[in-house]
Amino acid sequence: MEAIQEYAAEPIGRRLKSGLADAGLTVEQLAESIGVSRFAVQGWISGKSRMKLTDAAKVCDVLGWPLDRLARREA
Repeated sequence: MEAIQEYAAEPIGRRLKSGLADAGLTVEQLAESIGVSRFAVQGWISGKSRMKLTDAAKVCDVLGWPLDRLARREA
């Protein structure tokens, strides 16, 4: 059985920041579209706060990503 890895917010933040840039969206636009504050999105990008699964799903919907693109593990 594979060991469960600790959740790492920083890689998710890097992917989120890149996804926003690719989509031409601002932090404020994403926050408004998913119903959270811009401070929440900034926290996710910086890795200082963790994203709820429901928020991750909303983010992926906005970016047109499957959920595993945001949450994939890095080697």
